[in-house]
Amino acid sequence: MKDFEKYKAALPPFFTISKYKYLYGKKCCVSKCKKPKGQTKARGKIYLKNMCYAHQKKLYKFRNPLRYYYNNMKQNAVRRKKPFSLSFEQYCELWYLSGRLPHVVSDGKKWTVDRIDSSKGYQVGNVRIVDFVTNSSRILETDPKLAKLLGLDFEIVCIKNGISQTVIGEMDLELKSYLEQEYSTEIQQTNTETETIEVVKEAEILNLPF
Repeated sequence: MKDFEKYKAALPPFFTISKYKYLYGKKCCVSKCKKPKGQTKARGKIYLKNMCYAHQKKLYKFRNPLRYYYNNMKQNAVRRKKPFSLSFEQYCELWYLSGRLPHVVSDGKKWTVDRIDSSKGYQVGNVRIVDFVTNSSRILETDPKLAKLLGLDFEIVCIKNGISQTVIGEMDLELKSYLEQEYSTEIQQTNTETETIEVVKEAEILNLPF
């Protein structure tokens, strides 16, 4: 019981968990989640984790947002067989110099890392911050003059050895604040949808007009 209270206290406020599912269930301990608990292997034995893989990922993203986005970008690069030599500190410095944060709305847009020369990999001198629409349209590559006229050229090539852990920590805190608002809104919408479904089901059982 003490383990449950300790575990619950360590979670962010928008993670609501079930005591019964935590202690006895085979399903994810997050309330209303019906996915099976994740597994981990240690010393030749398989152990159940408390949450499903999706909620484990979500929790890691909230606790280590910059590291999460960096790992995600690196894995995508490896999957697409693109060279990747940016360190975590250099990745953070790139965002710090841009004055923006990954996947956070700024100036009405969300931003991402883009390669300046697509024939090269993710390396110092070949990365910049652009908005998602610009990155998808590839206008920076196909028509750089038009891109500059539209104010879409966000090249940042002066990153060197990365930035301090203190600055990274401050950026992480900003991202956590944004993610907390995003997750809270998402949970409210899910709860509203669930309540609507339950009302409809009850009306159908009682043959009442809805």
